[in-house]
Amino acid sequence: MTKKKHLYEVDLMRCFFMFGVVLNHVASTFAAALGNKATPAGRFLVSTHLILHFPRFGFMFITGLVLFLGYWGRPEKQNWPVFWKKRYIGSGIPYLFWNGLFLAFLLLTSGSFSWNKWLTGWLEAISKGSQFYFSPPSCD
Repeated sequence: MTKKKHLYEVDLMRCFFMFGVVLNHVASTFAAALGNKATPAGRFLVSTHLILHFPRFGFMFITGLVLFLGYWGRPEKQNWPVFWKKRYIGSGIPYLFWNGLFLAFLLLTSGSFSWNKWLTGWLEAISKGSQFYFSPPSCD
């Protein structure tokens, strides 16, 4: 079997879109925190935030393309249970771990850590996703 050529352009596009997604999250946080959006700075921030929505779709497209190219024409790699196990171990478990660590840090720095608050906040964080990070729970 011949080895497929590595497409460095796809890697470049993935980096570009990942940077755009992070930039979108940062702009979303600032736009949400900005009280008066009628100011020139507020209008600029909101308009750039809206423009930055395109990387999300580009990132999903490029990720699907990479998965397709990695598995296309390779029947030995088309084992779906193994595929999902790799995704869960490589993405799911770290996602759950870092959410828990972030919430523990928030609660510890506020001085109100309890296991009940941590578990409740952790379940809320993993069920609501980015909504949780734009308005973290009150730690009182």
